[in-house]
Amino acid sequence: MSKLEATAEGTLTRLAATAVEEIGAGKGPTYGTAVHTGFANLIRGLKNSNLTAEVSYLNGNVVKRGTPGSIRVDAILGPVEAPTAVFDLKTGSAQLTPRARSADTIESASAC
Repeated sequence: MSKLEATAEGTLTRLAATAVEEIGAGKGPTYGTAVHTGFANLIRGLKNSNLTAEVSYLNGNVVKRGTPGSIRVDAILGPVEAPTAVFDLKTGSAQLTPRARSADTIESASAC
């Protein structure tokens, strides 16, 4: 992990903790959505061109949220067209699915 990636990870970890603190206790999908929304808003509030929240990709291209077959990542480091790192926020007992961990996901978030 590069120094920039480590710094981004630390920043995003702090923002995730802030989002959880601001939302308060909870569980289930509604809670997870609220935390993700707060997390994304905090990332946007940084106005850091190296960190972007909630970007959707299909076949290496940035696409509109909800595009069939696309994946949406919670945060990326680097340019949206060619991210250098992808970050995924999980709440409660949520885990990455096999698809989310696959090379296809990383390739979908990387420019072709």
